[in-house]
Amino acid sequence: MYDYKMVQIPADVIVKSAENGAADYLEKLVNKYASKGWEFYRVDTLGATVQSGFLGNKKQEFGHFDVVTFRKPK
Repeated sequence: MYDYKMVQIPADVIVKSAENGAADYLEKLVNKYASKGWEFYRVDTLGATVQSGFLGNKKQEFGHFDVVTFRKPK
């Protein structure tokens, strides 16, 4: 049995280089949670409908979100 933690990666991540920038970002994120006892498990892309607007003006848009999953034994 495991406890799971999902962390959404911001869509506007800025990386220093195209060569290894995304991997460096993910490595830092994984090491941050590993230092708190979480084991990296996987990365997924989640499609979701997002409602925006207010005052009765609700607009729906479909978007994709990248989520990193960590786990640790219960």
